[in-house]
Amino acid sequence: MTDPKQAAIRKFGAGRVESPLDVIERYATDVEAGIETLLSAVGEALPAGGRLCELGFGSGWLLQKMVGRWPAARVIGLDLSAAFVERAQREVGDRAAIVRGDMDALPFRDGALDVAITCWTLYFMHDIDATLREIRRCVRPGGRVIAATVAADHMHELPALIDDAVRAALGREPEPDIGARFDLASGAAYMQRNFAHVELREWRGEMVLPDVGTTMLLWPNYGPQLEDPGEDAAARTAFEHAVRGVIEREGALRMMRHDGAFVAAV
Repeated sequence: MTDPKQAAIRKFGAGRVESPLDVIERYATDVEAGIETLLSAVGEALPAGGRLCELGFGSGWLLQKMVGRWPAARVIGLDLSAAFVERAQREVGDRAAIVRGDMDALPFRDGALDVAITCWTLYFMHDIDATLREIRRCVRPGGRVIAATVAADHMHELPALIDDAVRAALGREPEPDIGARFDLASGAAYMQRNFAHVELREWRGEMVLPDVGTTMLLWPNYGPQLEDPGEDAAARTAFEHAVRGVIEREGALRMMRHDGAFVAAV
């Protein structure tokens, strides 16, 4: 398997997430449910003026929500990507402390945080248990750790088309899905090893994409992350052809969405 952290850097390191996120926000039915589930989990454990950190904040969409919801809190955002850090400093730097850093070696003292949240990141870590221990170290006793991730069946229609495109274009099997390393099924054992009390909160929805052009905006983030430009172009073309066939037959590309968050007490 490709080095998981390097896969994350290739996917997100340049900050190229605007188009895929725009598609999800416009066409997915579960976006608000997911946001409210995460914010509720944070708010239940965040004291007045408390210390809250998002680890691996990416485009900063959740940071924006959190600084708006809790203006009196000490909100911190940490990400490995220089591009994302620069963007967050521009957008929320007057309301949050933005730090460039690695989730595997957090720049916080023991018990410095009331709540730590990380969303769709842990499957990129080399040693997931070690990362969770490092996060737990930084959260005070009685605090909370929240880890959002996908279910195994989340948008399964899309990777099926992508895998078939890789087989057709490149004549080989695709690499295993990195997301399976920490999803709602496999992630439970990691959380239970590292926290005494863990609750799972799930949300579901649907995404219906009306045309080929809209669907292709997902390729940079959801594609197979092939390092060879020629292979990427060939797989992309095969995927586009497959998507066109589905939309011509069915009128749209319909995908089931299923995500959740582990909510753990420290």
